[in-house]
This record gives sequence, C-alpha cells and structure tokens, in this order.
Amino acid sequence: DSIDGIPTTTLDTCSHLRDVDLIIVSSKPYAAQILTFIDAHISKAQNVKLRSGYLLEDYFYLSHQEAASRDFFKIKLESDRPNFRTDFLPYLPENMLSSSEAQMLHWLARHVYQGKGVIVELGSWLGGSTVALASGLSTNSYAKGCPLRTFDIFGGPIESPDCFFTQWVENTSDYQSLISATHQNLNTVKWDGMPIEFLFVDAMKSVKLAESIVPQFYSALIPGESYLIHQDYKFHLTPWILITSFRLREYFEPVLSPSDAYTVVFKNTSAIPRSELLYSVDYSSVTEEEIQASYAYSIPFSPTSGQIRRFFDSYVSKASEFFLDSKS
Repeated sequence: DSIDGIPTTTLDTCSHLRDVDLIIVSSKPYAAQILTFIDAHISKAQNVKLRSGYLLEDYFYLSHQEAASRDFFKIKLESDRPNFRTDFLPYLPENMLSSSEAQMLHWLARHVYQGKGVIVELGSWLGGSTVALASGLSTNSYAKGCPLRTFDIFGGPIESPDCFFTQWVENTSDYQSLISATHQNLNTVKWDGMPIEFLFVDAMKSVKLAESIVPQFYSALIPGESYLIHQDYKFHLTPWILITSFRLREYFEPVLSPSDAYTVVFKNTSAIPRSELLYSVDYSSVTEEEIQASYAYSIPFSPTSGQIRRFFDSYVSKASEFFLDSKS
C-alpha cells in the first residue's frame, strides 16, 4: 500500500523497514503504541535516534534524517489520549474557529483540565471559544466554582452601540455558572495572581496587547502543569507571537497543533523569570536572524494546509516588513 506514492505497511511487518527515510503511521487509534514499537524495534537496531515526530491531521510522521543542522521537536502522543474529534460538541455561536480548534478546546477542558488553576480566555468575541471550553468543563468533575475567566472588550463600553456584551451573555447562558466575564481592554487589565492552568490567547492582536498580556498572565502559569493555547500562532500578521514564543522556548514544550488551524498548544515546563517575560516582548531588538530562527523553530510543530500554509510561509517577509522596515 502507499499514501501519495510513499509505501506504508502494517505494524506486524514494520521490522524490515530499516532503510526507510520516512515512516507514516496512522494516528487512529494506536499511534502511541506503534511509535513505541518502532522506537524499540527499528531505531535501536540501527542505533539511530528518531529526530522528529508531529501530529499532522491523520498521520504521525517520523523521520531520522538530519534537517539542515536544525534539531526537530518531538511532539508526544500519550497512549491514553482519546481522539478529540470524537467528543460531542454543542452548537456554538458565531465564531472564527475551525471545527478541529473548537473540538480541541472542548476536549482539553473535558479531559485534561485538573482544577489546579483557572482557565483564562483572552478574547471571546461572540462566545464560540467560551462555549467550547465551558461545555467541556460541564462534564469535568474537577471543575469547581467558576473556573473559566473570560476577558474581552466586547466591542466597546456597555453603552456603546457597537457593544455586543448582551449578545455574548445570551450566547453563553447555558454555562454562566462556570464563567466569570471581565469587560475590559486588555491593554490595561491587571491579573489577580491566581494560578492559571489553561491560558487561551486569542487577543494578542498588537504589540501593545502582547506587552500587556505576557507579563500579566504568563507569570501565573503553573510550571509542569499549565497549557498555553495560542490561537493566532501561525497567522502571518501577528509576527510578535512567534518572536515571543521563540524567546521563551526554554520554558515551553509544543504539544499539539491542528493542521487546519492557526492554533498551537504549548505546555509550560518551568517557571519563567520576570526579566525573561519582559525581554520576550521587547520588540525593538528584533533582528533578521531572529526572525529566521523563530520561523525555523516553529516549522516542525506547526503543520499547515491550504491557505494556512500560504499564510505561515509568508511569516518571514511579513515579520521583516513589520519589525525591520519601520526602523529604516
């Protein structure tokens, strides 16, 4: 058998693939077990370390090839992790999420959240991501009190004709007991210091917002426990997100990224010094070399397709235009 001309095989015949450069393994439903088998029976036989592994839609790609002197990240699949696409998702209000992003948020809140901190949602618009998260929390026994804290400007002051807060309340009414909403501009918001287990960021739309969000909220992440969900990570018009993530790469591990969405999920692995948080949003020091390095860093764990691929591939030119052309 083959996929796009690349030979495939079943698990019981894997052991003969000692000279294959690329192995494609279906991620449904036993990718982790298959990965363990391959690691034990093939790479050790060749004395070769698997250099990359990342989830791309329905396939798990493994390669032991060196890649232009760049180390690849290994994205780990946990053997007990269910397929988040099989979870029931209720009707969502109008939103700009892909179906896999919405399913992923629901799945994370339902299966991964452990009540060790709150879930903070920065940017909700009409409540699509809020309902995805809250519906997952509604069946999670760890969800106590009001674990979902939502921040948005909701179109403007409550008396403004552009304000859609009333519509947001209506859209999320089934889950109001789980949600606390703050109607405020994130440029001026102050976090109360409560530990954050999930930080969903769909509001880092400008440098000024990044300069406010990162020091305020990243400092409340729980090392070894918290997840950072960047909704605009692969979007070419928010290059400051990649720069900040690259500068903080020592403190985060990429764990999940749907190929049909801009989102990348990171796990916070260690405490971040405040000096590092402030440096990560000092964009006056960005160089061409750092732009190239941040793009190279992101490629292995940022699978993309279609329009998202075209946008992500234009990151370097857009970042250079934004950070460097303005200096000249």
